[in-house]
Amino acid sequence: MNDKIQHAIIRVQKNNDLTAADEIVRAYYDEIYLYLYSHLKDKEDAKDCAQEVFLKMYLLIKQYDSKKGKFIAWLIQIAHNQMIDEIRKKKRKETLPLLDENQFCIESDPILEIYQKDKINKIKTYIDSLPDSLQQIYTLKCINDFTFKECAEKLYCSENTCKTRYYTLIKKIQEEFKDE
Repeated sequence: MNDKIQHAIIRVQKNNDLTAADEIVRAYYDEIYLYLYSHLKDKEDAKDCAQEVFLKMYLLIKQYDSKKGKFIAWLIQIAHNQMIDEIRKKKRKETLPLLDENQFCIESDPILEIYQKDKINKIKTYIDSLPDSLQQIYTLKCINDFTFKECAEKLYCSENTCKTRYYTLIKKIQEEFKDE
């Protein structure tokens, strides 16, 4: 994090400075939006969630302690919690969709497609249960196709740390699903 953002955080914490809060939003909006979009898969939901994240950031910023961790990690935790809330809210509203008879006119093997979709959903659910550090590397490396260097810049850690997290994630997934 650069000094300008660090000073903006302090100004918001001490004075509720809206201009400083706007600087923080501008600095982190794209990153938070991409994180949310990669999980929610809907642009409008991701935008709405991002707005809520930055509102909560402003309201809770006095609780942020730089000694406990990086600001981006704290902000991503808020985004993650907001995303979970959004998913829960959507699940409550969902009803069973009507089956379209055309759904069954698939050129490939429908049994195989169902199996593959089910396995992908199980893997995604498993990843969501992992620590945030592994979820973050999954989002940046696997979904957004960032290089390890780009991941390191976004997560404010070394490339080696990103590589370790990535290979730990892969190993955990392989171990969890080795019998399937």
